[in-house]
Amino acid sequence: MEEAGLIRRDPDPDDRRAALAVLTEAGEQALDRALQQHLAHLRTHVSGRLSAADRRALERILRKLRDAG
Repeated sequence: MEEAGLIRRDPDPDDRRAALAVLTEAGEQALDRALQQHLAHLRTHVSGRLSAADRRALERILRKLRDAG
């Protein structure tokens, strides 16, 4: 990813032995494109196949799982 220009290594300000992986502008653009494709896929193959009631139930279940942890 670094060779492709998607991330760069910055020194960790709290630990001189470590480096932080930071998204570059190109990395942010690639991530945005990937997220858009992922969301389109979810709409087509998941939420688009559910009724409004099913989507509300799924949202309730997912929130319950999220909040349990």
